[in-house]
Amino acid sequence: MRYRVLGEVALLPDQGPPHPLRRRRERTVLAVLLAAHGRPVTAERLLADVWGESSGAGLGSLQVAVSRLRADLEPDRSPRDAPRLLVSTGGGYALVAGTADVDAWQFEALATRALGADDPAAALRLGEQATRWWAGAPYADCDTELLARERDRLEELRASLLERRAEDLLALGRDREALTVAADGSAHDPPMAQFVLHHRHDPEQCGVAFAAFKGHDSPLRHRPTLASCRSGGHQIWWTVHAATEQDALDLLPYYVAERTTASQVSQVEIP
Repeated sequence: MRYRVLGEVALLPDQGPPHPLRRRRERTVLAVLLAAHGRPVTAERLLADVWGESSGAGLGSLQVAVSRLRADLEPDRSPRDAPRLLVSTGGGYALVAGTADVDAWQFEALATRALGADDPAAALRLGEQATRWWAGAPYADCDTELLARERDRLEELRASLLERRAEDLLALGRDREALTVAADGSAHDPPMAQFVLHHRHDPEQCGVAFAAFKGHDSPLRHRPTLASCRSGGHQIWWTVHAATEQDALDLLPYYVAERTTASQVSQVEIP
């Protein structure tokens, strides 16, 4: 069994079409268990998050929802056999699944690898693979406090991936594509703007430029390497969000910032 949570939550049987869960509480219980990434979730937490109850008054309803979910997950299981997918834990439940079974887990694994890659081409390839899994807002048809936090976390990861994609395209000389991605990927509310930072230095200054980053508390999600700089013609590109041009430059060490230009995406001319 596989699971879809990017968009509407649904079961994806090995054979046959997707199977949406029509009952809201069962759908939300499944979503909360998937958001836990295999970790146990207590009955109390499920009752509070799904039923809005802080006591065990709704425990019977939770048990009914779990029983129905188990029937959907393992329709051929004999009542005498123990559940294999939705298992009971000490005082709660857990969903047994692997990364390949859940679209959001696939997306997160690939996005994390892309953001950590040193080579722009490799990062771009991994980012494209991750993006294919993104079919819509996470847990779009479920609404709980826990799922709202998980939705925000995944959407922030996607925003980081789009920023990194723009940087990689710029590093590879694909400027038109990069600026389109940067403009489309902006997820920040005003007064924040998206800036393209472009840093150049002489070939013999590579070591000095990168030494400036050592010990510098920069919030940049992507720090280039010497290899990527040399292969990119001794220039570095970033896309960042900031309120002003100076705020954008302040994200960099002083030595790097004084050799960097900052331009809003909307003001950059696409060749």
